[in-house]
Amino acid sequence: MTEADELAAVCDASVLTQGNVVGAVLAIPQTFFTYTEKDPDFWGYVATVQQRMRGSDKPAFTLKFHDCSTPFYLEQHPNYTQEEIDTGVPERYLKNPQVKVLRLGSAS
Repeated sequence: MTEADELAAVCDASVLTQGNVVGAVLAIPQTFFTYTEKDPDFWGYVATVQQRMRGSDKPAFTLKFHDCSTPFYLEQHPNYTQEEIDTGVPERYLKNPQVKVLRLGSAS
């Protein structure tokens, strides 16, 4: 059993929508962050979805982690290429099945 198995998800990430994602608390796997050193004993990070990003080409939202904020798309960006898949670039989007929804947003 991993630490991720112990996180009680309230629903599958596929139920996230633009209407219920703001205010949601999500567990994001460390594999989404290519610039960090990977720790095999560490699953990921908890973040709160703050707001929709203005001017984004697809629905994207700001996630507030304990030490920073960063944007994520709600769904996989259509320009994600086969080359990125082949080189191991993670599929970083909020509806990714690896994301755990710990609490839905207030609009849900």
